[in-house]
Amino acid sequence: NLEKEVYRIESVDMPAHLVYLRIWITGFLGIVGVMKGVGKLSHPLSELAGPIEAFGAILQIPSILGIMDRGNAQGVSSSLSVAGCHFFMAALGLILSTYKRKGPVCWSQAALTAYYLYAGGAPLERERRASFSKAAEPQTDTQADAQAAHLGQAGWSLVTLGAGVAFGLVLQRHAEACDLATLACPAILMFLGTVVLPKVALE
Repeated sequence: NLEKEVYRIESVDMPAHLVYLRIWITGFLGIVGVMKGVGKLSHPLSELAGPIEAFGAILQIPSILGIMDRGNAQGVSSSLSVAGCHFFMAALGLILSTYKRKGPVCWSQAALTAYYLYAGGAPLERERRASFSKAAEPQTDTQADAQAAHLGQAGWSLVTLGAGVAFGLVLQRHAEACDLATLACPAILMFLGTVVLPKVALE
């Protein structure tokens, strides 16, 4: 018997506490990121980490405002939310590589971001596979599969956090590289926001 696999997208309602959590981390890290980017809240690597935090917040806006709620666009919105979380973690990693690691603020925001991904805050919809045969009813992925996927997202976000810490430590040892990264960061983020992300969204 030949089996035919079909794919469908099934929306998953987000628990209220995850909605509020996304609003919190987006608002907090976004505002703090902008302030750092314009020279406020100055500390080592702040002028580099700030724009990255702000860019991560921008990527959360479609999910928060629900401006991509229909069809495949909802999948794009979810992907942007995941990407935004990774930008948050990269920026937090940079900050944690400095003396700021002694305080609870960055650690708590990193923990909240990882929890948001682990608890299923993104993606807002998941792909479920059903196998059809002549003698069998459709079978969907188990809840354990979804939990494993969310755990994987959270795990990769911790990898991003660690990469940010490592990169921050390197930059602090090489002042010229730090200056170059700080100058190049806005241009790279602008390129991502105006060229790469729109192209991915249209696909």
